[in-house]
Amino acid sequence: MHYAKKAKTQQFTRRKSNLMKKADQLARLCHADVALIISRNGRYYTYRSTDHERWPLPMSEIVRTHLIYRSCADVSLERIVSVVYQVAL
Repeated sequence: MHYAKKAKTQQFTRRKSNLMKKADQLARLCHADVALIISRNGRYYTYRSTDHERWPLPMSEIVRTHLIYRSCADVSLERIVSVVYQVAL
């Protein structure tokens, strides 16, 4: 059982690394502002392509926004974006 947990952790680490590399490539090649938040087991990992004063948000705001998003799972995308935007302000 220990080996399975270790393998899952290694797989997550590789996938997280690849996701961040892809976000970086997208930012550089397409000249886009990219922000990435990964949540796993209550831990949050962030990536930002540009240096904004308000990004990344403080961890308390990231957790709050994530909890709001999860509670809105059956609500329309427009409503979720509206709620997240209000939280970010």
